[in-house]
Amino acid sequence: MCILITRDMCILITRDMCILITRDMCILITRDMCILITRDICILITRDICILITRDICILITRDMCILITRDMCILITRDMCIRITRDMCILITRDICILITRDMCIRITRDMCILITRDMCILITRDMCILITRDMCILITRDMCIRITRDMCILITRDMCILITRDICILITRDM
Repeated sequence: MCILITRDMCILITRDMCILITRDMCILITRDMCILITRDICILITRDICILITRDICILITRDMCILITRDMCILITRDMCIRITRDMCILITRDICILITRDMCIRITRDMCILITRDMCILITRDMCILITRDMCILITRDMCIRITRDMCILITRDMCILITRDICILITRDM
């Protein structure tokens, strides 16, 4: 063991560790880890993890993930996904899906479809169709047809015909008549 003490610092060295202490910082080094502490930051490094803590942020890094935490947000990153959370929103991203959630809306996107949901409406979009739903109406659009339904009427439009149905009448329009 070896100890050195001065006005400004103190050092302790053994076979297993080393400690350095000054007015501004403290460092501990062993075979398995290293710790640095100052007035502003704290860092811990081991074989498996690394942690950094300051007044504003905290970061944790491992082999499988990374986490960042601040006053305003939190981010988690792994091999398969990423999540970001703030006061106003949350985002989840994976290989197959992306989801965004806010106070006013929610969006879900995959390879095959997209869904948007708000207070007033809902939209679903796929490769083959699109659906819009509101308080007053519903619209379905495909490659072959379009349907609009409200409280008062229903309209069906295809390549060959158009049908309008209300409470009072029904109209059929084709190419021939």
